Amino acid sequence: MHRADTAHVALELRAQLGEGPVWDDRRGALFFVDIDGSAVHEFAPSGGTHRSWTAPAPTSAVALTEAGDLLLAQGHNLLIQFWPPDTESVLVARVTNDSSIRLNDGAVDPWGSFVVGTMDRGANSAIGALYRLEPNGQVLR
Repeated sequence: MHRADTAHVALELRAQLGEGPVWDDRRGALFFVDIDGSAVHEFAPSGGTHRSWTAPAPTSAVALTEAGDLLLAQGHNLLIQFWPPDTESVLVARVTNDSSIRLNDGAVDPWGSFVVGTMDRGANSAIGALYRLEPNGQVLR
């Protein structure tokens, strides 16, 4: 029995750079990423099940689409990944071509846009920006 004011480990996982938890009500699961490990994780606490997928590039944020697929911020791109990932991802938008930066954390705002930041790959310069993927697919800076 756990006291209400006592935390316990729900999933023993050693991520290199774990970020961006997103709860999926439909699946009863938590999605999150390991940026440096290039992985996307799904954890369903009710059954204690954990699945992970190694992405082809560092993935820094995840969001849910209305269809229940995943929107991933990966490298310089925003991609739709069907889940579980048994098919190739679909490119939604290329946010930048600048090799000195990468996409960083992101989230869906109250109006349904996905807002994602960029950062210097070496974390040495303040060259980041915010981008917004509108529901119609347009990317704004």
